[in-house]
Amino acid sequence: MKDRRYDSRQRRSVPLDLRWQDPVGHSHVIGVQLSDISPSGAAVRARSPIPVGSLVSFHYENQKLSGKVRHCEKVPDGFLLGLEFDTDCECRAE
Repeated sequence: MKDRRYDSRQRRSVPLDLRWQDPVGHSHVIGVQLSDISPSGAAVRARSPIPVGSLVSFHYENQKLSGKVRHCEKVPDGFLLGLEFDTDCECRAE
């Protein structure tokens, strides 16, 4: 599958608390592992699925990032979530 991203991704392995809202409007918080991040989105690994289209937010490098779930794929150790940010973030290498 062709990668449609315009921004380069930075590989990371950082635990995060991901806040998300289900279609009914209930808020949830789950622990996830950040896999990579770019100014336009991120990939995280989770133990349970989050519905595509769900609103999400998390804190990373002193920023609150928000967006939505673009895809949720079953992988051997749980689920790989593709997140698209609402606006570009100032994500940078440490």
